[in-house]
Amino acid sequence: GEPEKPDMKGKGSAVDDSTDKLLQEAIRNIDQLTNVARSLSQENVAKPPVKSPSRPKVQPKMMMQSKTSPPPTMPSSCRVTFKLKNDQTQPGDTVLAIGSVGALGLWKPDGALKFKTDAKSFPIWTAEVSLPLGTDLDFKFVMQRSSGDLQWENGDNRKLTVPKAAGVTVEGGFGQGGLKTKETGPVAAAPAASAPPAAAAAGGGGAVESNQRGSSSGTARLHFRVRCETQKGEAVSVCGSLPTIGSWNPKSALPLKTSKDEYPYWSGSTDVALSQVQDMLRYKYLVKKGNEQKWEDAIADRTVKPENKPKGVLAPGLDTFVDDGHFNQLQRVCTYVRDSSEQRQRAGAQSTAITTTQSPAQVPAGMQLVSLDQIRQWEARVTELEGECEELRERAKSAETTVDALNRDLEEERRQNEEIMHQMQFVEELLTRMKKMEDQVTNLEETKEVLVTRSESMGNLQDMNVPTNRGTSVVESIDKGLTGAKQILNNINSKLPAKT
Repeated sequence: GEPEKPDMKGKGSAVDDSTDKLLQEAIRNIDQLTNVARSLSQENVAKPPVKSPSRPKVQPKMMMQSKTSPPPTMPSSCRVTFKLKNDQTQPGDTVLAIGSVGALGLWKPDGALKFKTDAKSFPIWTAEVSLPLGTDLDFKFVMQRSSGDLQWENGDNRKLTVPKAAGVTVEGGFGQGGLKTKETGPVAAAPAASAPPAAAAAGGGGAVESNQRGSSSGTARLHFRVRCETQKGEAVSVCGSLPTIGSWNPKSALPLKTSKDEYPYWSGSTDVALSQVQDMLRYKYLVKKGNEQKWEDAIADRTVKPENKPKGVLAPGLDTFVDDGHFNQLQRVCTYVRDSSEQRQRAGAQSTAITTTQSPAQVPAGMQLVSLDQIRQWEARVTELEGECEELRERAKSAETTVDALNRDLEEERRQNEEIMHQMQFVEELLTRMKKMEDQVTNLEETKEVLVTRSESMGNLQDMNVPTNRGTSVVESIDKGLTGAKQILNNINSKLPAKT
């Protein structure tokens, strides 16, 4: 029967799979430690100490005014009334305004401003919202179908600057450019609330202090890091709910940096005034190219909380490092805190001989302080892991060479097997032809015997003086044919390999 063919694919793929798994596991383990150690090392060497802002001092004039009647204050918001003409809706549909401020959902449909209409007002849809004076906002009108699908109007974002007025009416048409604004009245002065008795008794400074109680004060350093593969001309930024990261305005977003060694990881840092953080800091990453930007649209807002909140990590005088994993995926790798007062303490010890006592920084629960000694240990470990990774790469190359050699040997073996199969087919064909020729020889011998018998009969006729030339010539031709057939068979037998 046909010999079994060797399974080259199974052996080669098994070696490849095991090698790939080893490499991928080693590279994953090294990659995170390498980038974390480099980030920590660069921050310790290059980052200046973070200074906590001092509490504002109350001016003497304000102290005097607090004892007498308080001055009138101006309202800080304007009542904005939107009127939109839209006759493209069907029963059950809704109209939304989605934009760059919290009152318009921060570009999220769940928090958008909803419009209303009725049979008498249709196709005019209206909505009202209070916005801070002078606010610059980008927004768009959106139709939400009864099925939940959203239909955004085409074109660029609409822009509006909230005027310094008591109210303003904004009119427009769905899908039609341009807005008409009409102020409904000037800003009216409103009496200021009198200072609390405790604050008046303590003076102006007490008022400022009481306003800051119950909320975090000081400054924390927040470090961002995300993995994002980009194309030529693209860059990654982080944008969120604080002014230092753009206040959800892509043009003011905090740009992140990368390098040849760190790509595809992008990182950056900023100071966070904890007095500006209420419950949490919200943010997202975006990829910018020219005037175009691509937000993380498949996930909810990323968040970081101050230390006075559950699972909070932002604390004054501390560096908080956030590694958010992949772009557009909620898979935060790690969040850890490092004491940024260490360098300031060392610098103070060298510049003055006066010893001072400083309370240790309060580290949030579940976090850790990272020192320079730990960074050096990590760098040493990273060096070891890089060496192990290089060794794994060499082993992988050796395995690839071995696999290539095996593939070549198996290919040669396959070629030889095919050759043997061709030879066996040829031998089978020769044997079939020999069998046919043997049958023909047997038939010729039988014919010869018949002719010999007839020849004998011819001899008897010769004795009777009857001519016999024709019978003799036939016998001789048969003898010649038999002799030729036997020679052919002998030649074929000599060419066939000997049986083993």
